[in-house]
Amino acid sequence: MNDTLKKSVISAFVLLVAITGLCAEERNMIYNSRMASSGVNGELPDGWSKVDHPTKVIWKPTEDGQGRTALFVNNGNRVSSCDIRAFSSLYIVPGESYRFRIRIRTKGLECDDSGFVAFGPGWNKSFGIQRHFPENTDWVTLDEVHEATTERSHIYSFAIYVSKFRGELEVAAPEIIPVSEKAIANARYVREDRPLLPVHPNLNKVEVSDHVVLTFRDYSHQLGALEYAMDGGTLKKVVPGGDGLYRFEAGKLTEGRHSLSVNAEKYSATFALTVIPP
Repeated sequence: MNDTLKKSVISAFVLLVAITGLCAEERNMIYNSRMASSGVNGELPDGWSKVDHPTKVIWKPTEDGQGRTALFVNNGNRVSSCDIRAFSSLYIVPGESYRFRIRIRTKGLECDDSGFVAFGPGWNKSFGIQRHFPENTDWVTLDEVHEATTERSHIYSFAIYVSKFRGELEVAAPEIIPVSEKAIANARYVREDRPLLPVHPNLNKVEVSDHVVLTFRDYSHQLGALEYAMDGGTLKKVVPGGDGLYRFEAGKLTEGRHSLSVNAEKYSATFALTVIPP
């Protein structure tokens, strides 16, 4: 092999290694994993949802000031439960592999269950880190790879939870990272391309009524005033209420398939819905 050919082979190999390194770069699919808050939705991290429990989360700034941790505390005599979630926030390919990584700290933790998981509609199934966290530990990183459960939708939610507990659990920097080839190819932030999502009712189960109201939430907190129309009809304007929810007045809809078109300055979408008997 002459020198010119050797140099070409070496250059090609170096380029291949560089490209492979770029392709292998991890992408955390959790939107706002630093748990920062602009105050739009109280102390809750921007783009996240919450489920109310007797035990409230205490949000603490990280040492570098670039994010926050979530502290679950129950030092009372009675056990309690608590979790933080982001509904409909992950695009998951069922059967593919994903890495779950999170930092935790505990103090005197006793609980029935704890975990960091992804789940489909209704939380009938879940996958991820599901085990009793250590009773006492300084900051430690949990890192596990799991295969996604099979659901009827690609859109999953995630939750960090502790059930029937006493003591303290502090969490930081949650990550869900695609590992398998198909998972990597489909990885994206759902909050970026689907910021507006239905809250109630489920769009495949809208009961027939003389006055149908479709309730949505803007998880990006950036859409502002919207225009909408049912089945290509007259455009109407709507702004979010004090609770941050949009209520689209659909009026009287017959049984069968319908569509809701929504437009903002930099966003547009069409949602299919099915009206069924009550």
